[in-house]
Amino acid sequence: MRGKAELAYAMKDWNGVTDICSVIIRDGDRSPNIVKMLEEAYYSIGKYQQAIDILEGMEANDMKTESTLYFIAMSYKALKNYNKSVDYLNKTIKESISTNTAGYYAQIGDVMEKSQLTSKSLEAYQKSLFFDNKPLTLYTIATIYDQKLKQPKTALSYYKRYINSKPPVEQKAYIEYCNYRISQLSK
Repeated sequence: MRGKAELAYAMKDWNGVTDICSVIIRDGDRSPNIVKMLEEAYYSIGKYQQAIDILEGMEANDMKTESTLYFIAMSYKALKNYNKSVDYLNKTIKESISTNTAGYYAQIGDVMEKSQLTSKSLEAYQKSLFFDNKPLTLYTIATIYDQKLKQPKTALSYYKRYINSKPPVEQKAYIEYCNYRISQLSK
């Protein structure tokens, strides 16, 4: 039956996929691949609510993937539930981006800074903040504006953002330095 389902799926015989996968699931096989084929088939034949029901079940059971979230979003869009569609598109984006992306951009910023390419390093650090607002990235940007670019207003803004980000206690020396610089630059 699995082979028939995969063949029907490959041939985009969506009605065949729904029939075969429904039987497989009824017989007790709820493997992610079978469920995913069924939801995509429902989506493809315009049975959006059935697709949503299956996909939200997958999400609830920690079987979500970028594509399952995307199909939920598109199903809600087809049903004109735009708020839910946007919610699921945001979840899709979050699922598709590595949790390490912010760190990668921060490393690019560090390399650019060491290469004396200050504007490029700031650009990379800003991209890092887009993915995760890490306190040390804010601190680094503040020190670049303060020490290298001699732009005290912008540095002050980033020092304050660093403090407001509630950095961990392990960063006590950075916190103290930021508080000192804030007091100096606020005069």
